[in-house]
Amino acid sequence: MYSQVLLTAFEIVGNLVQRSLASYRESRNPKHSRLLGLPYELLIDIATNLEWKDILQIRQTCRTLNRVSRERPVWLALLYRYYETKFPRPFFLPKPLHFCSASDLERRITWWWKGVEGLMEPVEIRKFQVVGLENEESSTITEGPLPGGRYFLYTLEDGRVGYIDSEQPHPEFTELIPCPSIPHLCQGSYVATRLAIDVLSQQEYAPDLQSVAPLSDQLFLSSFNLALLRRASETPILCEVWRITARIEEGEVVGYFADLLNSFLEDSTVRLTGPCALYGKNLAFNVTYPAKVVTIVD
Repeated sequence: MYSQVLLTAFEIVGNLVQRSLASYRESRNPKHSRLLGLPYELLIDIATNLEWKDILQIRQTCRTLNRVSRERPVWLALLYRYYETKFPRPFFLPKPLHFCSASDLERRITWWWKGVEGLMEPVEIRKFQVVGLENEESSTITEGPLPGGRYFLYTLEDGRVGYIDSEQPHPEFTELIPCPSIPHLCQGSYVATRLAIDVLSQQEYAPDLQSVAPLSDQLFLSSFNLALLRRASETPILCEVWRITARIEEGEVVGYFADLLNSFLEDSTVRLTGPCALYGKNLAFNVTYPAKVVTIVD
């Protein structure tokens, strides 16, 4: 009886010693060090399955995971996954995908998510004077960003269209489309302008997937069409479609140029009354003739 009790006591002590040794080894060799013992390529594969916030968090743990969190395949995988499941269409990169570094992809992805989360926060407003438009500020209209969000379109009262680079501290107006050649247009006349950019037709869904543009082409439009309607008082409406192409140097978009694809004149009795839209081959615009109607041109 006594020997059995003694044997049992030894077994209990032995188990306690083994657990203590295991705890000691665990403290000397924590789980994260075993994780870091994996091949570097495998760590990258693991990181490609994380969410963007998790990637930013593991960056703060150690040098190895900091390097992993800055690898291009990690953010590229995240971009592909979010583009198919989270991001609204259209979603554009500031430059062609193959020119985007890991930091470029990280900045674009995190800016979008932080922008969504910060919708209820105060908006930071940046004011600047556009070089070349100092004397035309009251007659200048900002039409919105070009695909990618870096360059902004402007229209002037004489019918010219141009853009600025919003990332420059003192952006300069660059003319993209010159004054219109409208019959009987008097010099100095105010020109009413309407424009629309077609970015959706190149991302059209095709069930057979054979006519869908490659993802790299969907994420950055190296060229796209722009509809432009211009009219001065008592002159015909000049309707034009321009092909806008990005100028890329050393992997960066440095500007745009325009080529005229087609143009026609509407009756001088027709008056522009609203916006226009362009989708593929179809151009739609609002006019009064004499009632308000929507005109669609193929």
